[in-house]
Amino acid sequence: MANKKETKPAAEAAESKDIVDQIKDENKFEDQNVKAAKEQIEKEKNEKKRNELMNIMQMADYVNKRELLELRKRRKEEAATKEALTESKKLLDEIMAGKLTPTEYKKKLKEVDKKKGDAFDQIERENNEHIKELRDNYPTYYSFEWEYERRRYNW
Repeated sequence: MANKKETKPAAEAAESKDIVDQIKDENKFEDQNVKAAKEQIEKEKNEKKRNELMNIMQMADYVNKRELLELRKRRKEEAATKEALTESKKLLDEIMAGKLTPTEYKKKLKEVDKKKGDAFDQIERENNEHIKELRDNYPTYYSFEWEYERRRYNW
């Protein structure tokens, strides 16, 4: 009987050792796991690079179009300013020739300034409309992020 008691714990010990080894063996990395992990890491790196390049390409396109809109706006403002300067020079010539009184001159000059201000307001409204159209071509988050970066780094 003593023999049976001794063999039973020995068998249990061997069996428990086998289960521990089996569990440890199941937790070991196999070559296929390592290979799959390396492939996944490489895939994620490539995905990150691809996404970053896509973002850069879209940002460059957005910024270039935005700058062209700003240039167009400045040119329209320049034209409105030139027109106001021409009108104010004409008014100055008229007052110096004695064709206008100072009150008439001031009234007409005020009208020229108002006309120029209205033109600037219209130019600004048009530009804002075009910028909204431009932003609608890109995911909203990106266009606002690019605007922030543009102002932050002055580019």
